Amino acid sequence: MTFLLNDDFILRHLRPDLRNARVAPCLLGPPAIGKTMAVNALAQNGDFAVFSIDVNTLSDAADLTGVRTVPDPANPNRFIQVFFPHHTIQEANDHALGNPDTLVVILLDEINRTSSDVTSAALTLLTSRRCGNLKLADNIRFIVTGNDKGNISMLDTASLTRFALYPVRPDAKVLLDLLGEDLQPAIREVLTEHPDWVLQNPTPTGMLVVSAEDDDDHSSAAVSDREMAEFASQMDDSQDMSQYTAPRTIEGLNLWMNELGIALMAELAMDEAVSPDGQTTTELMLGMLAHTGNTAFTAEVHAKVLASLLAPAAMSGAGAVTISRPAAWDGLRAATTRSQIESIIASLDPDKQADVLIFALTTKDENKLTKQVLDLIIDHGTLVALKKDQRSVLLNRGTSGTLNPASVSYFLDKTTSPLVVSLTPIHEFLAA
Repeated sequence: MTFLLNDDFILRHLRPDLRNARVAPCLLGPPAIGKTMAVNALAQNGDFAVFSIDVNTLSDAADLTGVRTVPDPANPNRFIQVFFPHHTIQEANDHALGNPDTLVVILLDEINRTSSDVTSAALTLLTSRRCGNLKLADNIRFIVTGNDKGNISMLDTASLTRFALYPVRPDAKVLLDLLGEDLQPAIREVLTEHPDWVLQNPTPTGMLVVSAEDDDDHSSAAVSDREMAEFASQMDDSQDMSQYTAPRTIEGLNLWMNELGIALMAELAMDEAVSPDGQTTTELMLGMLAHTGNTAFTAEVHAKVLASLLAPAAMSGAGAVTISRPAAWDGLRAATTRSQIESIIASLDPDKQADVLIFALTTKDENKLTKQVLDLIIDHGTLVALKKDQRSVLLNRGTSGTLNPASVSYFLDKTTSPLVVSLTPIHEFLAA
């Protein structure tokens, strides 16, 4: 079973554990899921004070034991022991002595991401409640965080009995509340519709899937626990630098999107790019992949942003581009043979061909003429890609439902055409 990192967990588990000094809560789970944030939330009500030590930054066990062997200033050939605690431990102890009615929590963060000597020193600190010659105040408590892989899971049974081991997973609602009004609408929609997507490892499908026959218990909690186990295993075995989706990376994506603003996001959405796996996409998607990885969450946020940016409301006003029926269309309608239609198209420059193409995909009438026009524009080969403003108009019409589905389907079936291939990133919006 895994515990959701939310207010209920803090109230029902962390707080009761911290009322005594005999057991230290240990939060186990992948990085970036909000373990540290949950501990810091203890201080919000004022009855706890939290001091954090990033154990993974410690290179020497002496940082936690408070005991160092140094040359004797009076005799360089002799070594002596000196005693001084880690500065955060000293600050926490001073605060505890000055506030005896407040429980002071020392958070030993990422305890598994260090050497076994440092992990052992952390355990000694918890059990002896001393750091060198400094005796810790009675109102000091400890919380440990780490992955469920590594040194903490290799401790002997006697050592483990000093912890309350809590496998934890993130709660999307907590992240939604934390980011508040600064949260991008697309991110809010995705996390509201798919709260389980708050934690995803990049996979070929972008999701961690558990089949029903894997477990007799088909409840959402059982699936989440299995997914968490699979996620932790993948994280532990992975040797690459692939980004993944988690509360911390989602927060980073949100900050990046807020800094971009609507205008720049729209510009990036129009720029074609190639993803690391060779797929045609948008530059906006590349930026999102850098923050939250190749997951279903990232793909859905990109889709929602693209749809909102290119919806009629977003495209109206100054700078909006509209295309009425092009002048060449009357000539095309009047043509009586395919060769006449071909001659008219050949006489048009690429910009005018683009106008004709967009209108052909929009008009609900003249299906026979539309197919001939689409075929001849593709066959002629002069128009190999649309300009940014032309793509914008096409997307505008796709997301607003004004394109002719039959014409769009016919056009997108021309999969060997460079023109069709160039529009790959927006196929789903054209066909919507």
